Amino acid sequence: MKRRTGLAVVALVALSACTSPIPGSAEPTPKDGNGHQRTLGDVTTAEAMTRLCRSPSVKGASPPSGSTQTVVAEVEREVEQIRGLSFLRSVPVEAVSPAQLMQGIQQLTAESLPKNMYARRSLAWGTMGAVPNGTDLAKLLGESSGAGVIGYYQPETGGLRFIGTANSSPDQLVTLAHELTHAIDDQHFDFQKMEASIGACQDDRGLALQSLVEGNATYIMRVWAQRNLSPIALFGVSLKAIAEPHPKLGGVPNFLKDGLFPYEAGLKFVEALVRRGGVQAIDSAFRNPPVSTEQILHPNRYPKDRPQRVDVPDYGPALGPGWKDLDVEEVGEEWLASLLGLRLATSSAEIGSAGWDGGLYRAWSHGMDVAVVLTTVWDSHAQATEFAVRMDDWILGGQQADILPVTGDRVNVIFATDADTLARLKTVVETLH
Repeated sequence: MKRRTGLAVVALVALSACTSPIPGSAEPTPKDGNGHQRTLGDVTTAEAMTRLCRSPSVKGASPPSGSTQTVVAEVEREVEQIRGLSFLRSVPVEAVSPAQLMQGIQQLTAESLPKNMYARRSLAWGTMGAVPNGTDLAKLLGESSGAGVIGYYQPETGGLRFIGTANSSPDQLVTLAHELTHAIDDQHFDFQKMEASIGACQDDRGLALQSLVEGNATYIMRVWAQRNLSPIALFGVSLKAIAEPHPKLGGVPNFLKDGLFPYEAGLKFVEALVRRGGVQAIDSAFRNPPVSTEQILHPNRYPKDRPQRVDVPDYGPALGPGWKDLDVEEVGEEWLASLLGLRLATSSAEIGSAGWDGGLYRAWSHGMDVAVVLTTVWDSHAQATEFAVRMDDWILGGQQADILPVTGDRVNVIFATDADTLARLKTVVETLH
């Protein structure tokens, strides 16, 4: 299951609820230190998300044709036994060459990438330091798509393709078990409906759903391999997975480097579900999916610990004429840990992101000038302070960024492309907050 929204996956600034002055109110319009009027815009965060985060409609390639191969039918039956579900309909399966598989993946990637959104997000992330300035996220994601992949399932068509031959190898069969798990889950729980329930720019929630989907397919695949492969074949599959090359991407968060989070963290999440209630607990999770990567990383917080809703007012007009919404995105614990991990030790990044309880960034631009407000809320004041301290360590000398005083469980971080914009943004946030 491929995500078709932005990768979750951001640095945040936490603000308490702020509203525009009530029309007709006698309350004076706030002014900055120079006596200039500062007024909030009227574009809500929800409206900005709806307008800025539109993903293309993906049709997918035509479903594979032809009868189900004997080996596919055998793996289907074995997946049914392990998963505890039955296929509701036949799954079109096509064994293809590596070149054909890569062509199909690149086609799906080209269809699904919202290039305009990623162009804007590249500016926002570059301003925050999440990626090097000048990074083209759409190009980066397009070039890295398909690396190490030997099969994929398409919810749009209900069919799957995998690199297969007349005498399929163990790793090809393992992939088939993984993708058939996607198919049986989709038939019972409707992936497209589940994806449609996730709002625009809710990338952390999307990554949590993807982690459930991929984690379960990885779990069932592993059980299938343990039951059906010899120890030597199982060792060979494991060794090949470890040695599989991944694109070399420097200076970008982990979730862009290898895309392994949904598989690794998702597997641990599903294992925790199974320990808690068997495979029936997996079914319950599909009916009530996790809503944050915090729940994936800490299964004991699923399903009750839900994040707070965070909002960032429309500061664009207060920055001056011509400033417009550039990007907005909800961010979670995994994004923050990856961001901090770009410059801090893994242990420090994990401590700094622990206790996350909600987050959002919102960015505005005027030409190539960019301003970003990053807002996070935390389980306690101590954890909010811990995040602020780690962010202070993370910000580079000369980087146009500032951490505003911690207020309760909230942390406010601001970023800009230049010192003048940062100063104006700070004045605006402090005046109108």
